[in-house]
Amino acid sequence: MNEKEWKKVVERGSVVPPYYEPAHSAQSVYWTGEIEGEHHEEYLGEMPQTYYDKRYVDWFYYTFTALEPDPDEIGMYIYRRTDEDEGVFEFDEWYSTYIENTSHWKTEKEFMKGADE
Repeated sequence: MNEKEWKKVVERGSVVPPYYEPAHSAQSVYWTGEIEGEHHEEYLGEMPQTYYDKRYVDWFYYTFTALEPDPDEIGMYIYRRTDEDEGVFEFDEWYSTYIENTSHWKTEKEFMKGADE
């Protein structure tokens, strides 16, 4: 794949592999609690849509974000994960994987539109 073709892949956006199954919907994450007797709520960030990877026997222990094409490296996709056993989303950790062709996979927008119907 050349740079021009990869640019089209990047513009297409994040993709969802056919072996993914929806886990958690995207949502805002807040911390709530009391400080010196007063109620406080603090915005922490956005939790993206996550998916189970049904290829693994222990698929329910981790969830993953859609695969986002890395604009700087042809064929490389990046994603994040949640350790469901610990209840921890790794905001700062990125993982990567090389995939030769994802043109037959749905984009995340297409996938979620189908899930809503």
